[in-house]
Amino acid sequence: MIAELESRFTGHCEAICRLACIIPRFVNKYTYTDLQPAVHLYAQFLAEEVLLTAEFHLWQQKWKSGPNSGSLAYRVIPCNALDALVACNRELFPNMYTLLFIAATLTDTISSAERTFSTLKRVKTYLRSTMSCERLTGLALLNTHRDITITADEVIDHFAKANRRLDFVL
Repeated sequence: MIAELESRFTGHCEAICRLACIIPRFVNKYTYTDLQPAVHLYAQFLAEEVLLTAEFHLWQQKWKSGPNSGSLAYRVIPCNALDALVACNRELFPNMYTLLFIAATLTDTISSAERTFSTLKRVKTYLRSTMSCERLTGLALLNTHRDITITADEVIDHFAKANRRLDFVL
């Protein structure tokens, strides 16, 4: 089974890596010919190649002017497929949206799941094996999403809103 999976996906690795050509941070470093392997791999989901070529050039022009120009409403140019998918207008760029959707799905299935399991391995050690599921989930989320900053004031406000009164029934 492993040999069959390797034989099926060996040729696709280069084409999948070429999806990085449409990420806005890198789109101006590439040409349409760099995107060709991915276009041929996912041709069944895309429109005609002439339309795709024109759409790719419009996509490049959109991100060429930079984030501070008046034509863009973004402060930062997206540097990953998920942020680019959020910034992509599906009506104006249907093929770019499809390719970004594929790229975001592939990236998520490869790295995020592995990162989550590694986090759980670090958080749930032998000494902490008796913690509740809620606490384990909270610690795992904090460790996985380190880029989100949480201030002490936010934590205090959260606990201040909670009803801490216990009802004792006799």
